[in-house]
Amino acid sequence: MSWPGYRWVGYGGAAALTAAATLVGLAMRSHFELVNIAMVYLLAVVAVALRFTRGPTISASALSVVAFDYFFVPPSGTFSVDDPQYLLTFAMMLGVGLVISQLATVVRAQAQAQARLALETETERIRNALLSSISHDLRTPLAVICGASSSLAERGERLGADERRALAQGIFAQARDMSELVAKVLEMTRLESGAIALQRDWAALTYAMNNLNRSMGLNDAYPFVLSAQALAKLEFVHRTIGESRSAPTTNELPQARSA
Repeated sequence: MSWPGYRWVGYGGAAALTAAATLVGLAMRSHFELVNIAMVYLLAVVAVALRFTRGPTISASALSVVAFDYFFVPPSGTFSVDDPQYLLTFAMMLGVGLVISQLATVVRAQAQAQARLALETETERIRNALLSSISHDLRTPLAVICGASSSLAERGERLGADERRALAQGIFAQARDMSELVAKVLEMTRLESGAIALQRDWAALTYAMNNLNRSMGLNDAYPFVLSAQALAKLEFVHRTIGESRSAPTTNELPQARSA
C-alpha cells in the first residue's frame, strides 16, 4: 500500500507484536527456559516480516533483543548482562531477524515479478485475440468492397442504374463500417498508451443505464431487450475474449431477443 502513514503502521505493528511477545514471555517465565522465550520473540519477528517491509522487521528484531534483555536476562529490570553468553544470544536473535527480513523481501519481490509476468502474458494473449478478431472482421467488408468495385469497373456500363446504385451503396456501407472499426481500434490504442486519461466520478445508476442503452442500441421501449446491433457487439466481445473463457454468450443472456 502507498497511502500516507502506512509506513508507520508497520513500525507500530512491530512494537505491538514485540509487546505481545513480552507478555507471553512473562507468562512463560516460571515454567520455561529463557531460550524458549527467545523463540517467542523470533515468532513475532517472523509475523512482522510476513506482513510488513524490511524496516519494521529490523525494528522488531531490535525491540525483541532490548525487551528480552530488560525483562528476562538476569539481572532483570536492567540492561546490564551478568553472563556474557547472552551477548551471543542477542547477536543471534538480531541476525536471525535480519535473515528473515531478507528472505521475506526476496519472496515478496519474486511474487510480484510472477504476478507482473502473468499479467503481461494475459494482456498479450488478449491483444493477439483482439487482433485476430479485428482482422477477421476486416476481411468481410474488404471482400464486399473489392467485389462491388470490380463489378462496377469491369461491367458498369452494362449494369442498370438500380444495380449500380446498390453496388455503390454496398461499397459505402462497408467502407463506413470499416471506418468505425478502425476508429475504435485507434481509440483503444490511445487508451492503452495513456493518451486518454480516464476521469472517474460517481454517477446515478439510471444515468449509467441510459448511457448503456444508447451506446449498445438497446430498445427504448424495453430497456433490457437487446437489439440485433447490440447482440452483434456482444458476440464480437465474446470472440475477442476467446472460446477458452467461460463468459456467457449472447444466447445465454436473459431476455435477449432481437428488437
